[in-house]
Amino acid sequence: MIKRLYNSLTFRLTFLFLIVSIFALGFVGICINRYISQYAATQDQIALDEKMFHFNQVITDIYVNNHTLNLNQPITKNQALDKLERNHNFIFFAITPDGKVLYTNSTNDRFTDSFLNQFKNNDNDEIFMWNHNHIFYRGMNGTVNNANNQPIIKLIIAKDVSEYQNFFSSCNKTMWISILIAIFIMGSSGWIVAKNGLKPLKKMVDQTSKIDVNQLSMRLPAKHIPTELAALSQTLNSMLERLENSFSRLSGFSSDLAHELRTPVNTLKMQTQVTLSQPRTNEEYRDVLYSNAEEFDHLSQMISDILFLAKTDNGLNLPKPSQLNLREEIQKVLDFYLFIAEEKGNTFNIIGNAQISGDAIMLKRALSNLIMNAITYSYPDSDIKIIIEQSSEMNMISIKNSGETITEEHLPYLFSRFYRVNDSRQVASDGVGLGLAITRSIIHAHGGKIDVSSKNDITCFTIYLPKH
Repeated sequence: MIKRLYNSLTFRLTFLFLIVSIFALGFVGICINRYISQYAATQDQIALDEKMFHFNQVITDIYVNNHTLNLNQPITKNQALDKLERNHNFIFFAITPDGKVLYTNSTNDRFTDSFLNQFKNNDNDEIFMWNHNHIFYRGMNGTVNNANNQPIIKLIIAKDVSEYQNFFSSCNKTMWISILIAIFIMGSSGWIVAKNGLKPLKKMVDQTSKIDVNQLSMRLPAKHIPTELAALSQTLNSMLERLENSFSRLSGFSSDLAHELRTPVNTLKMQTQVTLSQPRTNEEYRDVLYSNAEEFDHLSQMISDILFLAKTDNGLNLPKPSQLNLREEIQKVLDFYLFIAEEKGNTFNIIGNAQISGDAIMLKRALSNLIMNAITYSYPDSDIKIIIEQSSEMNMISIKNSGETITEEHLPYLFSRFYRVNDSRQVASDGVGLGLAITRSIIHAHGGKIDVSSKNDITCFTIYLPKH
């Protein structure tokens, strides 16, 4: 249960929102508490400073200005002291250096003894706090100096701050309870907001779950969704489009493969059945076996090409690069097809040269397919041009032959598996319809691309290969 909650995006968002709320509200509460405490201390200090000033003046008048210094007798109350004592929240002490109380307005001897025991030897001028029987006091120290500016009497004033201390305690308690309630409300609200905010994501999940093999054309809506999910929606739609295209190609490839394999298999089956239908001579059996062997070679070539395509398209046939001289590699391929070209009256013309890093065997196979294609579909006694060009980043190989123009509608499909432009071209070729598809896969494996154009009885295949 805990792991499931932790894995919940709603829970994580709510938890983070709650943590931020706790820190924010806690910081506000601490700031308010410190501000109130500082404000109260400042106000108390002002009041204590004022009282201490007047108290010091009264004691100074009695013992210094009137020259009646007698520290052996307590101070008798006078009008000035009565005026100081009108505010009953203040307690005054005048103490001799040896600890004798000259004056106090406290009537509680136990309180006086406890207070003096703690603060009569305290010479710190800072404000101090004291708690007696849950009654809070804030006080300060002072001195009365003689004519030589030497301290002769210590003064202590304490203010009863219990009333507003209790008020502040009550306010703090109420404030922190309110903060806890606010945190709970914000946590609940965060859960609701996160849950509602993630509804578009849940909707996308529901829509994605409906997509299967028969509904690859479905797309997730790109409008009326949050900006944060728009990129995800576009990415998923792009993925679905690639899947649909791949599945369509796979379906088409499967259909074409079944059709291409069925033809030689049916031929073998029919030829064998006809041969077995009646007795034959040894020569006739031999002719049938030769014919079957040719069909088997055709099937073997088709299966090898299909496996090569499958491996190349899935990155299993990786190029093993080495430094190659393009002109030399093309010349080796032309030497192989020279006899076939001479029979048809074709001549080869190589223009240019370049260095390239690539797999010699794979590139030779790609070039062989293109050159054989040029010989097959060129006019008799025509010239086949192979032009090598190079730029700062790319090497280009163009193979041009004079032959029947391929219409524009067929050009985008020339590199598809088993694709034939028309029956006349199919008859002209002894291949299995995978040569150009293999060529494109090899070029793509080298990080390049291949284009084709056909105009005015000139067909040109152009290969673009990176230098490195």
